[in-house]
Amino acid sequence: MAKKEIDLDEVREDFLSFKSSVSTAQLGTLTANNKPEVSYSPIVWVDDCGYLLLSELSSHTHNVMNNPLIGLLLIEDESSARNLFARKRVMIDGHATEVPRDSELYDRVVERFTEQFGETVQVLVSLPDFHLMEVSLLEGRFVRGFGQAFELTGDGLRDVVHIDAERLQSG
Repeated sequence: MAKKEIDLDEVREDFLSFKSSVSTAQLGTLTANNKPEVSYSPIVWVDDCGYLLLSELSSHTHNVMNNPLIGLLLIEDESSARNLFARKRVMIDGHATEVPRDSELYDRVVERFTEQFGETVQVLVSLPDFHLMEVSLLEGRFVRGFGQAFELTGDGLRDVVHIDAERLQSG
């Protein structure tokens, strides 16, 4: 039986559409003692980077300021998933850096946050403990369901490779 060819352009478009449709990310960070910590944050996407608006009152903020490596999980809502064992998801390895408040980028991203999440954002950015963090995307994995896992690399994670049994065995 011939293997069904996977349209990687269609997978790429599905990934990009899914990524832009998710409003929050689960965050994986490391404490100063290298203890893993999981939390979440609203997220917006601008120019192939993710942006998080984080408070110093949250430990994940201190974590990324001390160790900029961060994991993001974007995952399909349970209520819309056909099978909870095969929820659509993207795992992203990233590098977080703070965006200076006095930069054009800060203003542009805060505007995007306000468009997406409303006027609460203006209250948050007026508080001195909130920091805008840019997450540069290093690599990722997109899972569309059983047998449908894909490595994501390159600019904007647009390079897509199917992870099949052969690829798993070759490392």
